[in-house]
Parts: sequence; C-alpha cells; structure tokens
Amino acid sequence: MAFGGMLGGSKGPNIFHTILMVVFGLAIAGGVAALALYQTVGIGSVSLGPLSLWGTLPKEEMAAFINALKEAREEFSQLSYTEWPPDHYYEAVVDALAAGRGPDVILIDNANLIAQAEKLYPLPYESFDERKYRSSYIEATEVFLRPDGILAFPFSVDPLVMYWNRDLFAAAGIANPPRYWDELVDEVPKLAVVTESQQVRQAAVAMGTYDNVTNAKAILSLLWLQAGVPISQWRPDGSLRVVFESRSGKGDAANAAVRFYTAFADPLKAVYTWNPSLPSSRDMFVAGDLAIYFGFASEFRSLQEANPNLNFDVAMVPQPRSARRPITYARVIGFAVPKASPSIGNAFRAIFGLTDEAALRIWNDISSLPPVHRTLLAEQPTDAVGRVWYYAALNSRSWLEPDPRQTDALFRRMIEDIASGRRSASEALRDLQESLQRIVPKQ
Repeated sequence: MAFGGMLGGSKGPNIFHTILMVVFGLAIAGGVAALALYQTVGIGSVSLGPLSLWGTLPKEEMAAFINALKEAREEFSQLSYTEWPPDHYYEAVVDALAAGRGPDVILIDNANLIAQAEKLYPLPYESFDERKYRSSYIEATEVFLRPDGILAFPFSVDPLVMYWNRDLFAAAGIANPPRYWDELVDEVPKLAVVTESQQVRQAAVAMGTYDNVTNAKAILSLLWLQAGVPISQWRPDGSLRVVFESRSGKGDAANAAVRFYTAFADPLKAVYTWNPSLPSSRDMFVAGDLAIYFGFASEFRSLQEANPNLNFDVAMVPQPRSARRPITYARVIGFAVPKASPSIGNAFRAIFGLTDEAALRIWNDISSLPPVHRTLLAEQPTDAVGRVWYYAALNSRSWLEPDPRQTDALFRRMIEDIASGRRSASEALRDLQESLQRIVPKQ
C-alpha cells in the first residue's frame, strides 16, 4: 500500500487477582462438566433459569431485544439485562465477580477483550468447531478466537464509513465521493478553503492531528489494516503480540500509513487541510464546514438529528487503488461467559440462542446496524444506506487493544511527536509498538 507515493513527499498485582483465581478454580470444575452438554443441548424448551446479562449497550434497545426473545422463546423468560456506563463497566464486573455476585454473561468489545481475557471462559473448539465459527460470522469477529477456544460469540458490529457533504462536493464540481485514497488526495485542494496565513476556513477531511479528530484511533487502525498490518495477533500459546510489519513482510507499510495520516495537518504539504486549532471533526461536519467525516455506522442517526438540514450521504471508506479487496475497521461486540459465572453451562446455552440467526435478525431490526452473521448479510437491504452498512460489515477488520485507555494515550503521543518534530514517523511508530507490547497483560 503506497500511501507515501500518493503525497509525493505492568502494573503491580490487582487486589482482586488472588480472590478471582480462587473463585475461578471452583467455577471451572463445574464448567468442565457442563462442556459435555454443549454439543448435545441447544436452545429449546429446557428452561435456562435466572440469568443476568451485563453490558454498555443502551437499556432501551436491549430491553426491546430481550422482550422479543422472551415472546418467542420461553427459555429466556428469566433473562435480565443491566446497563453500565462505559467508564465504570469493567471495574464493576471485576468487583462483582470478586464478591461472588457477578453476571452470568457479559457483553465485551474488541478493545477491552485482552484486559479481561483471563476472567473469561474460553469455549473449546471441541464444543464449537472453529470452522463453523468462521463460516458463520464476519471476519472482523475472528479476534474473539484464541488458540485455546472462543472467548466471545459475536453480537454486533459497527463499521467505520465515510460521511460526505453533498453540497460542498457539488460546489467544488465533484460528482461523487472518492473511492480511492489517491482520488481523495487530488480532491483536497478543490474542497479545502485555506487562507494565505494557513487558516482553514473549510476543511476537506479531518486527518493529521489527534485530539480534535473524532475517531482518530479508528482511522489510524483503518490505514494500517488496509496496509496489511495486523497491529496485534494471538501467539500459539495464547499471549498477544503487537505487530507493525505487514503480512507481505514490508516493514515500511506502517510508516507510510502514518506519514499519509499526518500529512493532512502539515502546512508545507499540498494536502494541508486540518490543524489543531479547529473544532472537533464531528462538530465541524455537523456545521457544514467539513467535506468528509470518517465515522461509525451507529453515528448516522445522531448526525441527522444534530443538523436536520445537513445534506450528506454515506459511502465505503476510500481504499488503496492496488488493494485486491476493500477493508474497513469495525468495532465488534460479543457475549462472553466469566469463569466465575454461577451457571456456565446455561450461560453458554443462552449465548447460542442470543447469537443464532433468528435472534440476530431481531437485533439488526432494533439497532439498524448490519448483522454479524454471514447468512443475514446475504439478504441485501432495499435502502441505499443499509447496503453501505452491509458491504462495510462484510469487509470489516478489527484488532485487539492491550488496554483502550492506555492505547489512546499512546496513539496521541505518537501523532504529537511526529507533528512537533520530536520524532520521525518511524521512530514514533517503533516507540508505539514497544509501548503497546509492554502494556499487554501477562497471560
């Protein structure tokens, strides 16, 4: 992926750790006995009993989903859901598990999976075939597959897409949004309004800085994944390895992606269109002063509500022209069973029902997000926006972050170091890789 060519230029032991290990040890004995049931017991008329589910998804949407399940399946009659604020969710889970009053099932995303992995019960592939998983769910969800088993079953996907202002494009004489990154580069001078003193009155695209670029980490992830850089991957022993070398063996692909990203905030570059003094990219797009905004599919409704008069549309994110297939980044959420769950067997049986085609169809209708199940993705929606969502989901990728809060700070430091000239792109990227590897939890 020739991004450069386009531009021409450990913490100490947690106090709960020991307690949790004792609790987990007791739970595993019951879990192993329950595994024999996984292949023979499906969701049917057998009651699952009282089961608690925790997560950060909106209570209203999850209540609608669970109520619909209860109407169709009696075995879910005692399933309950508790919504937690994202900033306190995982701390609450750890505290509750240590106190012996934790949930039976939790919702977890790709960004937090590694930090919580050792608290989760991996379902062995003898109980749910890995090939069946891969043929059932989109590729972005394969981050849940650890070498020793399945850490979570896919429930929801939120792909990164491109929102574009139709009025600004039309005024610039551009009929369609860019399909490729080199097209975007060519269109920046037509879309951007920059004064002689380098003040940006109208921006073409928000890239180059960190704090005022909404979804900056996701955009950088997108560029690396398109360049064939996995960012992180499982080792055979179940530990996580941070990788910034492309699958083709080219070590400069990750550097080229970073240089491409930062160029849009460099006043000396022809693609200069962004700087740290501007409002957040989301606010600027809503105000009608930003031509292209990279946001998640879940933002569509809120963008409409923020400015009902905003004339915008949505498309797949630009691709490298040499790419064999399109790629976008996505956040994925799945159901997982804590090792300390008081009912591991029933918890997994519930998950099988929560993630089958019928249940995921219900969630798709409620959330308006694309489905994670391949069979459902084959059923193309009739509306144009929905077709973009489905195509993006099918071509989405994800990666596992060691710790989302620390990762965010490290990404910010990398971009700031490059922008200030403290480090070159290669030096800053090497520092990022080493820092990410240091914060990977010891398995």
